[in-house]
Amino acid sequence: MRPELKQQLENELSKIKHKNFRAWSIAFLTLVIFLWFIVGLSSKSSVPVNGVAISQHASFREDGNKIYHG
Repeated sequence: MRPELKQQLENELSKIKHKNFRAWSIAFLTLVIFLWFIVGLSSKSSVPVNGVAISQHASFREDGNKIYHG
């Protein structure tokens, strides 16, 4: 193969690889921004909740220890 043709072929292959890399980079960046936007919005939202808290409390005294169930 002639050196000029080989160089031209390498240049064309390099351009194709660069275009593919650029396209995948843009797609990846778009996906990251989209996910960051979704996660950012969902973490700032709040919903009021009504419920009963079940807990256990211990009281330590000199006359005796007591455990309260709530």
